[in-house]
Amino acid sequence: MAIISASKKTGFRGYGNTQFRYAMTYVVITLVVLIFLNIYCSGVSHKLFYQSKESSMIEKCLLASDEISTLHTKAGLYFHVAFRRKIPRTLLFE
Repeated sequence: MAIISASKKTGFRGYGNTQFRYAMTYVVITLVVLIFLNIYCSGVSHKLFYQSKESSMIEKCLLASDEISTLHTKAGLYFHVAFRRKIPRTLLFE
């Protein structure tokens, strides 16, 4: 006589499997970390980009204001010399 064992379940085991729970926990944790890193890195890169642009614009404005003040000083000096020597103003701008 042969011993017949209990019926084996060969179908889908369901969500009660420990291996499936660990796999789903791993997937969920990975997704949360990836979403967090995506949002955080995106925000930080935007912040750094705009800070860089802001500092660049400030430097350009300071350079332009320095050039304008230098030009104004030189122009005032040239006009002062022109009035003393009676040089026509048209010769100064050639």
